[in-house]
Amino acid sequence: MLLVQKKPGPCPLNSEAFRVILKQKEREFREDLDFIKYRLDCSEQEITRIHTVLYTSRYDWITAGEEIANVHAVIKSHINNLTSILSCLIKSSVLRNKFHVQWQNLYKQTKKLLKDINLLDDINNT
Repeated sequence: MLLVQKKPGPCPLNSEAFRVILKQKEREFREDLDFIKYRLDCSEQEITRIHTVLYTSRYDWITAGEEIANVHAVIKSHINNLTSILSCLIKSSVLRNKFHVQWQNLYKQTKKLLKDINLLDDINNT
């Protein structure tokens, strides 16, 4: 009787399940990052609009303050979303390789918009 030992390797079923889960995660990340990008672009347009309003005769500091607060809240929520996505990217080298550059670009855009909205808030409060 000859005993042949198999090398332990990944079970094909587990590998297939892993690929399915990975594809699902990739799709979720892509959707999340695309949504954040869309919302940041909208926030950027809103910041431009508020900036224009601040220098017109129809300027209402209360309304502008509320609009600034709304945009600020949206931007802060996206910083939180990006931070939670980063923790997932750190755990998976496959996902990190696919999405890290896109994540970095969104994070930079978010930080720039946060700086812009804070500047508008300062202008509005003076």
